[in-house]
Amino acid sequence: MKGLGNKNAAINVYVESTPNIDKYLEQTTCRFMDMNEINAIGQQAGNGWRKVFNVYAKFIYELSTDEARSFENWQQFRDKQLLQVGSSLCLWLSCSAEQLKRNINKSDAIHIVMGKGYAKKLSLTERCFWLSEDFAIKSEQQLIICPYFDYRQLTNEKITYLCQLLKQSFPDFYKALS
Repeated sequence: MKGLGNKNAAINVYVESTPNIDKYLEQTTCRFMDMNEINAIGQQAGNGWRKVFNVYAKFIYELSTDEARSFENWQQFRDKQLLQVGSSLCLWLSCSAEQLKRNINKSDAIHIVMGKGYAKKLSLTERCFWLSEDFAIKSEQQLIICPYFDYRQLTNEKITYLCQLLKQSFPDFYKALS
């Protein structure tokens, strides 16, 4: 599986696409990112990818995990820790339904699928309990479906809701993170 961050992550986020850069299109494994790599992806692959990383950082920073708490703001967390060595996070790129299933079955972690459309392609939408138009959960697999990591889709209010959902639905897991 192709991913950025920790292959044994505590929080796994799944995105349907891959940055349109040869290095990532050709990547076949999971690896930690280098410092400034997020910025480089944003410059080379476009504003959409910059937003994905920004929203991911804002989400984890608001979740207030040990990993993020030592930084003054989410921007510092994004630039100095997100998906880099020492991170307990992963961004999985372009996973198939079978890859996602294997990943869920092998790990006792949180799994967040970005976007209802991608979740539908992964055959997840019918198997999850929909809490609202935007959020669904499958508790026994510690799986959440949420809006795509973009400011217009996963607004600050929805980031707060996602954090509350994770804390309330998986309290033991959250305690281990904080």
